[in-house]
Amino acid sequence: MWPTRQRRFDELNSALKMFSKDCHVLLGVSDDLSRETLAMQMVASLRRLDYTRVLKGRDVNEDRANPQSALFDPERAAILHARAGRTDEAIWLIFWPPILDSIASMAGGC
Repeated sequence: MWPTRQRRFDELNSALKMFSKDCHVLLGVSDDLSRETLAMQMVASLRRLDYTRVLKGRDVNEDRANPQSALFDPERAAILHARAGRTDEAIWLIFWPPILDSIASMAGGC
């Protein structure tokens, strides 16, 4: 666990436990390890959102959007495309690595 995120993890873990006990049983996360894993995944997602907010506030080199450049970075490229109003291109880049893996595995089977 990231030391700066421990408090948030504890809050989420506790809230999940209380909700499952008092409101509705959360199937699949009824044991401590599963619930803690879910809480940690939630913290990781929140951390990723914080990182994206930081990136959005920075200048981004145009080469980050060039897939032929050694500086290519799909997350930063998505920011550049979104700023330019190319929303579809930005969204496509968010899914870049998994799509490339899928295409590569399909091509290997042809």
